[in-house]
Amino acid sequence: GGEELVRLRESDFFGESALEVEGAVRRANVIAAGGSVICLRLMATTFREMLGDLQDIVAENFKRKVLGSVHIDGLQLMTQLDIHEQEELLRALEVLNFEPGHDIITMGQQNSTFYIIMSGHVDIIVQAALEGLEEGDEGEQAERTQAQLTSVHNVKEGERLVATLGSGKFFGERALLKREPANATVRAQGEVVCYAFERAVFQELFGSLQDMLDDEAERRDEELQAPPPPVWAEIEERRLLGAGSFGDVKMVVNRKSGKEYALKAIAK
Repeated sequence: GGEELVRLRESDFFGESALEVEGAVRRANVIAAGGSVICLRLMATTFREMLGDLQDIVAENFKRKVLGSVHIDGLQLMTQLDIHEQEELLRALEVLNFEPGHDIITMGQQNSTFYIIMSGHVDIIVQAALEGLEEGDEGEQAERTQAQLTSVHNVKEGERLVATLGSGKFFGERALLKREPANATVRAQGEVVCYAFERAVFQELFGSLQDMLDDEAERRDEELQAPPPPVWAEIEERRLLGAGSFGDVKMVVNRKSGKEYALKAIAK
């Protein structure tokens, strides 16, 4: 006697709410329609025994995805860590809660923390530049500018909104690299939950990020200085190194660079 909401077909799934909350009450009836139906069944208890809590899995995937997008001075952070180091970094993240209007980072003050927004939004705010107006324009222009500034939610008089960041975005990454005053204020719009870790924690686990940057820069310099791959017309055959069932291996040299190679010629 109920209303049909949707009809599922082969490869569709249902009952996923059982994985979200233990003891969850079903939200609808699922009835076989159009003949016999064969399903694969996964018990929630089996899922949790094998993989753990679904919310923990979602949270870890979220953290891994965001950290995978973090670039500092052109260096992709996660690519510099092996799988075990990545797991250590994920475990090092702590959850921090911020009330509406709280300044998470204050412009001009030292910051040593890297943040990932789990939920909510933050405003990136700098001091408004009201100087530099032409003489005689101060009244109207300054009044209009201040009206625009004070009308923006969460931005105070004398401040300018630069950007707003939401879930999955990050800020404070420069804190992992340099001990310098913050160049902007980061203020919670509403209630905000962040993952975070301190520079000291990062350095204790992995050493200096600057060393990683230096190593990466050195590797890129070596790539730039490496000779280009040889052109076939520049290759000169020297002698036979060996012969096998599938082909020969010959010593060849690049006439232009003088570099020697072992060239395997496969017979087809």
